[in-house]
Amino acid sequence: MKISSVRSFLLSYPFREPLKLAFYGGERTILKRDAMLIRIDADNGLTGYAPGPGSERAHAVIKNTIAPFLAGRALADPDALRVQFLDGPGQNPDFAKVYCTVEIALYDLVAKAMGVPLSEAVGGRVRDRIRLYGSAGMYMPPEKYAEEAAAVADLGFRAYKMRPALGPDEDLETVRLMRKAVGPDFDLMVDAHTWWRMGDRSYDFPTVQRLAREMAAYRVAWLEEPMTPDDHEAYSRLKEEDVLPLASG
Repeated sequence: MKISSVRSFLLSYPFREPLKLAFYGGERTILKRDAMLIRIDADNGLTGYAPGPGSERAHAVIKNTIAPFLAGRALADPDALRVQFLDGPGQNPDFAKVYCTVEIALYDLVAKAMGVPLSEAVGGRVRDRIRLYGSAGMYMPPEKYAEEAAAVADLGFRAYKMRPALGPDEDLETVRLMRKAVGPDFDLMVDAHTWWRMGDRSYDFPTVQRLAREMAAYRVAWLEEPMTPDDHEAYSRLKEEDVLPLASG
């Protein structure tokens, strides 16, 4: 099986009215929702699909770099292709990130050629069920986060992930109100990637430390990306405190 073509399609849904969200770093205005569909065709008539980042930059990387690299290559082992890409164009970290999304479509193709579910193609199924969580919550008053967490629980989910950035004290109050709204037997996750994306208002390490310690009292299931992904020393120091689980993505 050889790769015939690699294409990406940008999809966009414009809002009727701009959505303005105030937060600690200022105001965010959302005009539309963007997404990407990646399609890889093989010479045997099979097609693999994957979601991708909805940006013009990623679209250009696929068109100008990844597609020419993959076109015409034999597809038997996606891992081997990844190694080759990382040794070449993928030395650019931005290209490597986009390639990871394209690789999902490669595995989709391999699974279809094998006639097995994708889980079998990537090493074998290890469980029959997975837990799902409601992922929403961005730049609302603390009370609104609590209302949304309760609404997610009413839908049957047993976990909810939100995105804080109202200010350190307000973020902690948000977690307190959410825990009060959903009770003790419900998982709450905090996706804190905005904490380090607010310029001179970004939270410093002592603030992140304090919030991690205080949020632990409300049994936060994990704290996600509270600092820049490449600040390995800070993550190591925070992990040593072992107050709550840390996640990165």
